[in-house]
Amino acid sequence: MTISTNSFGVYVHVPFCAHRCDYCAFATYADRDHLMNEYVTSVLQEIEWSLEDGLPVATSVFFGGGTPLYSPPISYCASWGPFHERTTPK
Repeated sequence: MTISTNSFGVYVHVPFCAHRCDYCAFATYADRDHLMNEYVTSVLQEIEWSLEDGLPVATSVFFGGGTPLYSPPISYCASWGPFHERTTPK
């Protein structure tokens, strides 16, 4: 089996939920909706810093943790465009 070192996935933790499940071991919050926009801004800033530091382009992005769709997906997608344009192979 050959493992490629040219590709890797990125996991984006989304810590927001409508309610906390008893069995959940993730760092999640059901009472901090007011932080969603700031959190998205911070995630995008981390991506920007990673690109500036020369981190290779991720081939996959996984969202998980709490309830990823509880956070407005448009807030992630609307800001993703500039990164996609910079990182899409020509």
